[in-house]
Amino acid sequence: MAGREASDEIEQAARIILRHLVEHPDAKDTLAGIMRWWGDSLLHLAQPEVVRLSLDELIHRGWVSVKTSGTGTRLYGLSKDRLDDVRRYLHG
Repeated sequence: MAGREASDEIEQAARIILRHLVEHPDAKDTLAGIMRWWGDSLLHLAQPEVVRLSLDELIHRGWVSVKTSGTGTRLYGLSKDRLDDVRRYLHG
C-alpha cells in the first residue's frame, strides 16, 4: 500500500470508527470485533493493519481510549470527554 493510498484508507477507517462511537458512545470492542461489527465499510478494507493504525491515530488524538486486560486483550472505546471534538471533526 502506497503512502497516500494508505493515509486515505486510515482516515476512512477512522471516520467509520468515530461515527460508530458517536452513535454508540458506550461501545467497547477488540480490533477483531471492531472490524466485524462496527460497520460493513470496515470489512471491505480487509486489512486489520489499516484499522489498527486508525485506532492508534485516534488514541493519539485523545478521541479513543484503550484498556488492556490481564490477558493482554485490548478494548477500544470512546473518550467521552472528547465527544464534542469528535462531532466537530465528523461534521467539519
